[in-house]
Amino acid sequence: MIKEKSVGAIIFYLDKIPQFLLLKYNIHGHTHWDFPKGKIKDKEKPYETALREIKEETNLEDIKLINNFEFDQTYSYQKNNGIMVSKTVTFLLFETLKKYKESIELSNEHSDYKWVNFKEALTLLQFSGQKEALRKAYQFLSKNSNI
Repeated sequence: MIKEKSVGAIIFYLDKIPQFLLLKYNIHGHTHWDFPKGKIKDKEKPYETALREIKEETNLEDIKLINNFEFDQTYSYQKNNGIMVSKTVTFLLFETLKKYKESIELSNEHSDYKWVNFKEALTLLQFSGQKEALRKAYQFLSKNSNI
């Protein structure tokens, strides 16, 4: 079994309540909503991977890491060639101070984006690991801010 490590970025801005950024991925003819994420390259630290992926997938730069939040999700899947992969995704939390309604520049992996509240994000996210990461982030924000 091959092991892979990726980093996902849960990005939000506060507008009375947190609004989360979701990207619509188009992979091999399938679409799903997710957070910006990608594989760790060479000797990158998770934070460095997250910044690179955020820039590549959204062109956002005005973001700051929210310290003391990290959530790991591990799952297995089978590649088209039959090889099994054990993948661990480390989710980090980022805040942007601007609402980027019109300045998101999507990569060719994506067809759309949305800023959504917690409940709508849970509805759009398809996979249980994504939803759990969002729940953990929302709980963290609820405990550590005035939302």
